[in-house]
Amino acid sequence: MQPPSPAANSPAANPIPTNAPIVAVDPVLLLQSAQAAFEAKQYEDANRQLAQLAADQRTPEHHQLLEQTNRELLNKGKTMLIRTRNPVQENQVSDLVEAIKMARLIKPDQPLYQEAQQAIDRWSRVILDMAQGRAARSNEASVIDAANNYSMAISAARLVPSDQAKVHEQAQQAITLWSQMILDLANTRAANGELDLAIQIGELVPPNTPTYAPAQEAIANWRNQPAPVVAAPNPDDAVSEEPVAEEGEY
Repeated sequence: MQPPSPAANSPAANPIPTNAPIVAVDPVLLLQSAQAAFEAKQYEDANRQLAQLAADQRTPEHHQLLEQTNRELLNKGKTMLIRTRNPVQENQVSDLVEAIKMARLIKPDQPLYQEAQQAIDRWSRVILDMAQGRAARSNEASVIDAANNYSMAISAARLVPSDQAKVHEQAQQAITLWSQMILDLANTRAANGELDLAIQIGELVPPNTPTYAPAQEAIANWRNQPAPVVAAPNPDDAVSEEPVAEEGEY
């Protein structure tokens, strides 16, 4: 009798039955572990552990701890919002993005889900508000600063979650507008013969925006144009420094 081939003993040849038993989670141990994470202020971890139990498997103790955990997740997000509103943290949308991620841990079958969804919508709007504030920032008559502000505003607006339909659509409209404004600034400088400055501004149009391709085409065109020639002064235009004799003088 020949020994079985290696292929016969491979995992692919002997797949695990789909009805194989799943290791059960001990609700008591899980509650203890989640409680320890909660007391250590590791609320994300506590939520993930408690989420392992279906809603119909949770005891009142599990439900209470899950509600407390989710409340702390939302409070942590609100704290980030206050910190972001501080002038020192101006336009730091990364905190809001993290707050939204925490709120998304709260699932539909968990306590405070509706409140979490409202917070996500509110924080998404704050991200767009901060992007708009960056676009409207005073640039002190510097065209480079103005273009950079539009570019940074686009970066912030892109962080608005795509599943927040209304505010996401507003963010996309703003991105289209701001990218066009950057290109307009570049075109104006090019029309004035300031090709180097036009190129510098045009390069601030972010990729994956409606005007990125036109900006790249314009930049290539400006780079191929000869530098403007500055005309030398005409000697005949020079004002004579000899004094002009007044009438009656000899």
